[in-house]
Amino acid sequence: MHLDQPIILDSGSSSTKIGFKSDSIPKDVFPTVIGYTEDLSSLRHSDFPVYDLEYYIGEKAFNSKRVKHLLYPVWNRIIHWESIEKIWHYAFFDRLHINPNYNPIMMVETFYSSKEQQEKIAEIMFEIFCVPKLLLSKSPLLCLYASERTTGIVVESSASMTIVVPVYKGTIIPHAIMYSNIGGYTITKYLHRMLGNKYSQLKPQKFSYFIDELKKKHCYVSLNAEREKKVFMKTKKFNKKFLLPSGEIGIMEEERFRAPELIFDPLLDGYNDEPIQQLILRSIKKCDLTIRNELLNNIILCGGNTLFHGFCERLDKELNLLLDEKIKFSIKTFENRDFFPWLGGRILCEYAEKTDLWLSRKKYLDSGIDSAPFINYFL
Repeated sequence: MHLDQPIILDSGSSSTKIGFKSDSIPKDVFPTVIGYTEDLSSLRHSDFPVYDLEYYIGEKAFNSKRVKHLLYPVWNRIIHWESIEKIWHYAFFDRLHINPNYNPIMMVETFYSSKEQQEKIAEIMFEIFCVPKLLLSKSPLLCLYASERTTGIVVESSASMTIVVPVYKGTIIPHAIMYSNIGGYTITKYLHRMLGNKYSQLKPQKFSYFIDELKKKHCYVSLNAEREKKVFMKTKKFNKKFLLPSGEIGIMEEERFRAPELIFDPLLDGYNDEPIQQLILRSIKKCDLTIRNELLNNIILCGGNTLFHGFCERLDKELNLLLDEKIKFSIKTFENRDFFPWLGGRILCEYAEKTDLWLSRKKYLDSGIDSAPFINYFL
């Protein structure tokens, strides 16, 4: 049924999403992590010799007691190629249950993916998995396509970073791109430390996945952090109970809003990165005056961190404080925006079939990735 149908693959820092073009959302989602049964912490990320080591992928990496080292193959601008190849093999054969040598692959790239990384992706896809065709596109552009727009400011807050990318009529405005290193991992790390100080049994790094799940379930963005703190001091009705690994009951108090507050106030945990509202403001100021209104009326939120309850309302408040009252803006939120790059990949597949953006295996073997129609192409 799925023979020859394009597969969309998005391996982000936190999770891998995979599915067919005919799927309305990814068919499967699992953590982009490998757990090795040997301790590799003394080695550098890019130097791990891991081919002969026993390992577990995804949820099994967090659940196995045999795992001694967790490796995240995609981390900001670094990719651990041996491990990401294992992730992709697992995604194709174990999660999607398909041999991809008949299926074109649409691959989501991080925005800062380099030419060397594109070449390596093509090498693995064509020479290891023998896929017939390949298409690569940057995550922020795909988010815009998923919103059915060609102009807007894409605000993508993912696991490893937050990036603001203005796009006008399908073309990225490169000098106006802004980013910070505040992302889902930063928030989880901060929450982990706060809860670890309250409950010593949570301090070990192996509980990071447990903490991340607590974050997704109980954390939210407050409209005013100082006022929220006073509320928690006066009442316990907003506290949330959870089950500790020991079976005892733990309580989340002001940690619920303090952890996500890093997005709007990185100094809260000592980070010098700019808050998200300042990133947007600086990005707009670097764009031509004639297009600023159109960009501001299409602020597209995507990425898992934008799903925090209260996120949109807080961002609206912060931008109102920064912008002149005469300046109008509109924040656009969409269902499934944590899957936006993948969903944009579906749309790009449709377009690519009409315009022949795909790089074929034959063309790659003859001329390399420089012959790819999608290189430096923007809708």
